[in-house]
Amino acid sequence: MVIKSKAGTLIFLLLAGIFTMAIFLVPAWHMGLFATGEIREASFEKIEIDGLPSLGDYYKTGKKILEVKAAYEAAGLRCRPAEMLLNDTRHVVKGYLNSVGGCLAELNINKVRKKLNREDLQRLTMPAGRGIEVKVDAHPVFAVRKAIGIIQKESDRRKLKTLFPVLYYIDDDQTPIFRVIFVK
Repeated sequence: MVIKSKAGTLIFLLLAGIFTMAIFLVPAWHMGLFATGEIREASFEKIEIDGLPSLGDYYKTGKKILEVKAAYEAAGLRCRPAEMLLNDTRHVVKGYLNSVGGCLAELNINKVRKKLNREDLQRLTMPAGRGIEVKVDAHPVFAVRKAIGIIQKESDRRKLKTLFPVLYYIDDDQTPIFRVIFVK
């Protein structure tokens, strides 16, 4: 097809631009790239996860979560995927961020290790306390980045520090949830 007028060229470029934007923006929108978070005050009981350590960008911890989840399920145990973020991204370079990925703990750690035949499994605890719960309606890849930004803004607004670890888990309805405790 040959376009012979400037108006035809303009219409063609406009349609091509709209089509290109739709190809890139619709999946990004669907995955939650533009998602906002819902913040609510909450009191937390102590919560524990069984997991494996990960070093590097927090979104890479997913591999550890899947490894522990597969071991849990192979042993006939229910796994609610979870991650403990151990460092503040404002003070630690991305490549040196520490986290632990795995499943919310429901049994004695020795029973879990024996049943899974995994001695490298760690149990981490988030202490009881008051704080905020952040729900982010986004794909887990984007949820961590969105939530960290929301948590940092809320920490600055309240003039409080974030107490690490920050707990990140997937709720029963597949919504990413972050639990944060602030201290003076």
